[in-house]
Amino acid sequence: MNSISPFSVRTLLAGTLLCLLISVMAPYANVYLQGSMLALDFGTAAALFLLFLILGVNTALSRLHRSLVFQQGELAVIYLMMITACSIPTMGLMEYLLPGMTALSYYTTPENNWEELIHPFVKTWLVVEDPQAIKYFYEGLPKDMTIPWQAWLKPIGVWTVFVLALYLVMICMVVLIRRQWMDHERLLYPLVQVPLAMIRQDGRDVPPFFREHLMWIGFGVAL
Repeated sequence: MNSISPFSVRTLLAGTLLCLLISVMAPYANVYLQGSMLALDFGTAAALFLLFLILGVNTALSRLHRSLVFQQGELAVIYLMMITACSIPTMGLMEYLLPGMTALSYYTTPENNWEELIHPFVKTWLVVEDPQAIKYFYEGLPKDMTIPWQAWLKPIGVWTVFVLALYLVMICMVVLIRRQWMDHERLLYPLVQVPLAMIRQDGRDVPPFFREHLMWIGFGVAL
């Protein structure tokens, strides 16, 4: 079992499904329910909660057959996928990008004079131009009407190219400064300390983290 790659097919499949769940769950909670921020860029409560559930399933699987259990490296990959997914559908990208394509037109009024002050400087291929599509975005679609994707294809395509280029630049910057952070400054990365403790394994069915009485006391107080 130790020879299983952290990037196994089952790891990537499980991580992808959980990322899709976060991509639906987080905007629904943030935008529609306007409730708890399950995923808010650097806040990854959704990922931590789902990891908690995965470890519970892992414990159950260990009772059936050890080969079914996700190993520590696999759990780390799944968690990293989930914390990345927490930022993209929320304030890290989409909760600002989609309104940014539509808000200028929707909120333009004679009083704010945006049509003369701002509109001439905004490229048409960066925003949605169809007034009906913009209205539907904020006020909802008429019954039995499908989303007017045609109006969104051009701006989404343009912004996708830009965002991918931006992510590539940021990843390259992280690679450049990784040695300074990790080898010389030895940063502890506090956000990953809890999940690292949760996924640590010692060969027993229940991970050491969940055998700590103090952890359950703290968990109970917070709950």
